[in-house]
Amino acid sequence: MQVKKPLVQQRIMDIARDEFLLCGFHGATMRSIAQGAGASLGNLYTYFADKDDLFLALVQPTVDTLDRSLEAASLLEPGPDFPLPPLAWLEDNPAPLILLIEEHLENLKLVFLLAEGSSLTQYPEELAQRATDIFLQHLDAWEFATGSPAPTSGFFLHALATFFVTSLVEMLKHELDLDSIEGFVKDTVAFVNAGFRNFLPPSTFTD
Repeated sequence: MQVKKPLVQQRIMDIARDEFLLCGFHGATMRSIAQGAGASLGNLYTYFADKDDLFLALVQPTVDTLDRSLEAASLLEPGPDFPLPPLAWLEDNPAPLILLIEEHLENLKLVFLLAEGSSLTQYPEELAQRATDIFLQHLDAWEFATGSPAPTSGFFLHALATFFVTSLVEMLKHELDLDSIEGFVKDTVAFVNAGFRNFLPPSTFTD
């Protein structure tokens, strides 16, 4: 059994990242990656079972970070004056999201723009559905705590979650700089939250 060498594995991953960014998952080939890394095709398969395995190895840290972010969002508790704590938190704390985008920019492009044909093809839709589920969880908790009817529908929350995911895709497509991304995030969250507050019964606001 051939021993895997960390430096060789990292070289393969570095070349693969460039290949996937240039050609997308569908257009990239293991042969081209092996040639770029100065390895035989057989040696490449010693390190990665197939192209999807290699792609996942590259982007898994970013997927894990997004998963942890969603988990943290699900643990926030709605206050009496606003039913969606992730949006309230994001309005006051946009910096962590901007930092996430900055640190994972290339991987985010791979996941959201270039993953067609991989096992992550449906990931943006799955992410939007998970965000929807978190919104619904918070809305149910807010209804129970306040005794007030929901200010919006489940479908609206799904559309809202999809909008945020689609907005990320568009920011990546148009290669916005970080200042522009930060401005968009701040403006969008403030706009959405103001709309929600307009829907809420006056009795739910705290003094």
